[in-house]
Amino acid sequence: MYVTTLSKICLSRDLLIQTIYGMRSSEGESFEFKAPVVADGPVETWMTKVEGEMRRTLHDIMKEGVFYYAQMERVKFVMKYLGMVAITGNVVCAIYRLITSSIVIPVD
Repeated sequence: MYVTTLSKICLSRDLLIQTIYGMRSSEGESFEFKAPVVADGPVETWMTKVEGEMRRTLHDIMKEGVFYYAQMERVKFVMKYLGMVAITGNVVCAIYRLITSSIVIPVD
């Protein structure tokens, strides 16, 4: 999602300390970082920190989403989580159902 469609980074309104607290895609989906990143020093330094925080936050969002996928009503889930999380949750759940339904346990 955010590899090629990053539209905006969300900045704090404080003019003295610029803090990046999230991202928005060109499709309109957005998320807030678990730990905001201070944009201070060379751009290469803080953009690397932004990339790292994006990865950590998306990892946590994905993990949480896959865990809660089967426990929530589908419409509510899709409205709460990012599109890529909904797709991943659907695939993981479908594969789990396929695997568990086709296992034959031999009886001795």
